[in-house]
This record gives sequence, structure tokens and C-alpha cells, in this order.
Amino acid sequence: MISSRITFIYILLVSFNIAYGQTKQADRLNEALSHSRKDTGRVNILIALGRSLFSDLQQNSSGAEAGMALTYLKQARQLSFDLHSIPAQCNSLTALGDYYYFIHKPDSARVFYLQVINYYKQTHHSTEEAQTWETMAGATLNLDEATGNLNEALIIYKRHGLKEKEALCIKTLGKFHMRQGKLPLAKSEFLSSLSMQQQIGYKRLSETYALLMEVNKLQLKFDEALKYAMMAVESIKSTNDTLALPGVYENIANLYYATHNSGKAWEFTMKVYEYYIHLSASRPLSMIENLNLFDVVRSVNGSYFKNNQPDKAIALIKKTAKISPPVSNLAKYHYYYGIGDYYSTVGNFNGAEKSYLAMFSYATLSDEEDFYLHARRVLAEFYVKYKKYDKAEPMLKVLFANKAKVNTTNNKLIYLYQYQVDSARGDWNHAFKNYKRYKTISDSLFSEKKNLQFKELQFNYHSAEQEKTISLQRIELNNAREVRRFTIIVISLLIIVVGLLYAGYRVNRRNNKRLKEKNDEIDGQNLLLTKVLETKNNLIGEKEWLMKELNHRVKHNLQIIISLLNFQSKYLKTSEAKIAMQDTQHRIRSMSLVHQKLYQPGSTAGMDMKAYIYDLVMYLKSSLGVSKGIDIKMEIAEVELDVSYAIPLGLIITEAIVNAVKYAFPGTRTGKITILLKTEENNGLHLIIKDNGIGVKEEIDLNQNQSMGVSLIRTFCTQLEATCSFINKDGLTLSIALSYEEPKLRAF
Repeated sequence: MISSRITFIYILLVSFNIAYGQTKQADRLNEALSHSRKDTGRVNILIALGRSLFSDLQQNSSGAEAGMALTYLKQARQLSFDLHSIPAQCNSLTALGDYYYFIHKPDSARVFYLQVINYYKQTHHSTEEAQTWETMAGATLNLDEATGNLNEALIIYKRHGLKEKEALCIKTLGKFHMRQGKLPLAKSEFLSSLSMQQQIGYKRLSETYALLMEVNKLQLKFDEALKYAMMAVESIKSTNDTLALPGVYENIANLYYATHNSGKAWEFTMKVYEYYIHLSASRPLSMIENLNLFDVVRSVNGSYFKNNQPDKAIALIKKTAKISPPVSNLAKYHYYYGIGDYYSTVGNFNGAEKSYLAMFSYATLSDEEDFYLHARRVLAEFYVKYKKYDKAEPMLKVLFANKAKVNTTNNKLIYLYQYQVDSARGDWNHAFKNYKRYKTISDSLFSEKKNLQFKELQFNYHSAEQEKTISLQRIELNNAREVRRFTIIVISLLIIVVGLLYAGYRVNRRNNKRLKEKNDEIDGQNLLLTKVLETKNNLIGEKEWLMKELNHRVKHNLQIIISLLNFQSKYLKTSEAKIAMQDTQHRIRSMSLVHQKLYQPGSTAGMDMKAYIYDLVMYLKSSLGVSKGIDIKMEIAEVELDVSYAIPLGLIITEAIVNAVKYAFPGTRTGKITILLKTEENNGLHLIIKDNGIGVKEEIDLNQNQSMGVSLIRTFCTQLEATCSFINKDGLTLSIALSYEEPKLRAF
């Protein structure tokens, strides 16, 4: 995978070019300074000279240049105060703040920035105040303080309607929140910024797309990250901002590596390589571009060595060095690193050692501690591979002294190499300790890998759910279109009907006399019809009263039976008899609930299964004394069933829950019982009752078992003409599938 240092290549290249340009201007500025008078123009020249020098500090300028930069800036501040020029004072103080920010002294930088902010606040220079708040946010290492500064700037931009500055400030705020790990907040801010930029016609959207790609990658939403990465590429091409292309290509390659699409990852890795090769044909590469080119070569060669293709690797290294020889110490580090890998792979110890030592010397010269330690690890691995333990040991000694600065994976390898060195010299005590530490770190990394795989599985699941939701929304949209089409047809028909009615009205005028004669006859028929309707309504009312009375009495009688059973159970001696009596009470109670629901005012033709099952489960939880350790989850479809279906299903649920509470969770064992009722096509119904308890013994076949509870469940399934099966895995699952008829309407 390509090194992450290319990710921000655009920023680095711009900084390099600015510093280079400022260095070339230094002579002209010194010439202008020698001919300037003591006025604000001289202040501006001093500030420009100071800025040109401290900008060069990013390119590792000498300490003398750093001191000279500070001297120029202090002279600018003193002259601005001598001239009593407030704008010049603000410019010089801001430049001093920038200077201390670049030399990593944020506390000193903050002092100068706050002086400028106070002046702008007093003089109502709101835009300048907001810009200084933003600058100070970048100068602090405290992320909470930085976000506070940005919010101050954001308030000002909003108050004055500065939409572009507001959008860019929100984007910057998102960057800080992403660094704090507040990914959902950062993502919402990036989207808000993108929307504002698009509304005002802002064209340079590539950075915002790249940030959305990065935050989605951190959330393991790789498909969405790839979408924004491709949008970043299109934005870069539309604005001809090609300096940012390699960084985006590198991120796309990393995303394809993360989704195990090595073909696409290789394609975009080669795009980065080809970008630099194409650029080198038009002009010499800058130092940073040259470094990144050899960084990419290292990544490509990693794949070649992994696939046992060392000849392709060395050919690529030589071809690249011929086109653009390595310039910086780090570029030479990558160059000799690749050559050393080649010789090591083909078994040439002397050639490999010579190349690796050259790599080590350039890593040392670079003053980059990460590369220095990595070079030592590579040499240690190389010497251990060729059993040169006396040479490996000094490398490992330094690595152990700096293990806090080395990542976990490399620490694991350090312990492995030291174990091999200790074993070779017979120091079994230290060898055992180092191997034990190696295994501990390996197990930890394995757990982290599994956690990442689990998150990827979660991501795939959520993606599938989103696709399902989109599919349902499309169906709803199509339905809405059909309704609209139908409405248009109905309106057209109504217009036709109105036309026909008008024509009929003209006919009616001619036939009015004839119709009047028949009115009396119609009135008589209406009177007769009214009497028939009254008789029908009376009969319906009687039927309604009888049905309510019947349900009330059935419910009342069932309550009496429950009370009698409860009373009788007090005189039972054996626990088996009492349990059987309680089970009977639960079954009767499930039937009683049906009649209780039907007796309620406003009940319809069928039984509301969602409310019924909820009440039944609440009753069973209460009567069985279900502990907090047993959680009952319900997902019940909105469906109404006839009493002939509701009662058997209620009894089945009762049997299953009672058995689960009694037998699935012995002692203090905790667990979960899940009840699912789903509707299917062609009036299908699927009931699933599942627990994650201990299950039943393997030798017991519940599908053939003749116990009372199982027999009752089968009997009810036969009554419902349903299929029934038991699954004894990770607990016990009861699955019942049946077809049902729509309940007939009742006049309640």
C-alpha cells in the first residue's frame, strides 16, 4: 500500500513552491529595504522579508535564518508602533504570531493573535477578526481550543452573510472534529460545507470531496468513500488542479486494498507512478515530487517481491532512477531500500548488506526518526534471516531502547528477532521471555484484525439494509405514480360524466312532467325501503348486543375457571401437580385475553395480534416471575386474525414461553427470548419463538417427542393446518408456518 505521506502532497507542494518563490524574492526585498523610508511601506517590506525567511524554515533552513526572520519582524513591529499606524501594527503582530506558530511555539503565537483580535473587535473590523480567529485555531495544539476559535470565526461569518468564508470555516471545523474522532459530526459539517459551496457556485470542491472520502473511510463505509474519491478526481480535472491528483489516487488505491480489490488498487497505484513519470518528461521533479515518486516505487515493488517477481522490481527501480535520479536523503533511502530487498530476495548477501547500509546512512542523514528506526528494523530482520546474529544484536538494542516510538506491528517483530538471537546464543531464559512477549502482541493484533473484520461485516449488512430501503422507496414511488395516473383517469371520467349529466338535464327538462308523476310512486317505495332498513338495523343491534354478552360471559366464565384452579392449587401436595395447574391457568388466560379484546368497544372483525401478543407476554412475564436476566424481545407484524387462528397461536406462544422460562435458563443463567410474527405472500404467516438458552439434549428429537407441551403445540398446529419444526441450535427455536383467511366483518 502506498505510504500515507502522499495523502497531503498537494499542501506540501504548494508550501514548497511558495517557499522557493519567496527565497528568490529575498534579494529584491533587501534592495527595496535599503532604499525605503521609515514609513508603513518599510514596515511591509520588513514583514515580507521575515515571512520569506520563516517560510523557508519548513525546508530546514539554518538557525541563522530563523534568527534573522525574527529580527526583521521585531523591527517591523517597533516601526509600526513608532508610526502609530494601527493597520501596520496588526500586520506586524499577525506576522509574529505566524512566525511562532511555524517554529512550534503556540503559546507565544496566541499572545500576538489575541492582541490583533482585541483591536479588530474594538474597531469593528469583523472580517479581519474572524480571519485571525481562524489563524489562531491552526496555531494551537489543543483541539478543543482550536474548535472554540473556529466557532468564534463562524459566528462572525454567519452574522455578516459571508457565505464562502462560512462554508470554508465549517470545512475546517470538520477537519478538527475528525482529528478528535467525532466522525458523525465531522461528516455532517463536510456535507453542510459542500452544500453551501455548491449553492454559491464555488468550483474548487476537490478538498471537500477528499475529506468526505477520508471520514467515510474511517467509518468503514468504503463504497461511499470511493464515490467521493471519484468526485474529487472529477473536480480536480474540471479545475485543472492536477497537483492534488496523486494524493487522491493514493487514497483510492488504499480504499480498494481495504475492500480486497487488489486489481483496482494496483491500477490506481500505477496511476500515481505514471503521473510523476509524465510530469518528469515536461520538467525536472521537485525534491518532494522526487521523494514521492520513489515512495510509490517502494509500494509497487512490495507487490512484485510478494509475488516472487524480483526481476520486475529491480527493472522498475533502475528505470525510475534513470528518468529521475533520487535527490533527497529520503528518496535515496527508498532507492537503496528497494535494491537491498532485491539482493536479499535473490540470495546475494553482500549486495543486500551494502544496499541496506546505504539505506541506513541516508535515513540517519535525513533526521527523520521514523525512517531511522525503520532502517534499523530492516537491517535486524536481514541479519537474522542470514543468521548474522552478532550484527543483528546492536540494531535490536537501539530498537528496544526506542520501542515506545515504534508501532505495535514492528514491536512484535523486534521481540521475534531478539528471541531468535537469544536462542542462537543459548540464552533460553531471555529467549522464552521475548517469545512470550511476541505471542502476546501477535494475539492482540489478531484481536484487532478480527474487530476490523466484524466492523466490515456490519458495514456490508447496513449497506444491504440501505439497498432494501431504497428498493422499497422505489416501489412506493411507483405506487404514487399509479395513484396519480388513476386520479387523472377518474377526473377525465368525471368531466365526461358532467357533460353527460348536462345533456341529461336538457332531456330532463322535456321529461319533467313525466318524472313528477312518478315521484309519488318512488316516495312510496322509499318509505317501504326505510322500514326495511330500520328492521335490519334493529336485527344488527340485537346481534351486536348478543355477541358482546356472549364474549363477556365467556371471559367471565374463564376467569371463574382460573380462580377455581388457583383455589384448588392451594390444596395440591405435589409440585408436579401445582406446575400442571399453573400451566393450565396460563393456557386459559391466553384464551381469556382473546375474549377480553373482542369485548372491548370498537373492536373489528379480527384480533389485533400485536396488542394481543404484547398483553399475553406481559401477563406471562408477571405470572412466571421472569427475572431481569431474561429479556423477551418481540417483533410482531400488524395483522388481524380470526378468533379461530388467534386462540391456537396464543396457546402455542404460552407453551413456548413457559417452557423456555422453566428449562432454557437454569439457575441464575441470563438470556434472551425472541418472538417474531411475520406476514408473507398469499396470506402466509410465519411464527418464530427462539431462546439462546441451553437447548435440549442431542438425543431428544423434539419433532418426534410426545411430551405434553410439545404434543399441545403439534395439536394446535394441526388445528391451524400449519407446519411445525424445532431447531436445537444455539438454544431452541420453534418455527411455525401457516396460511390464514381474512376475518369477516362484525357489526361492533
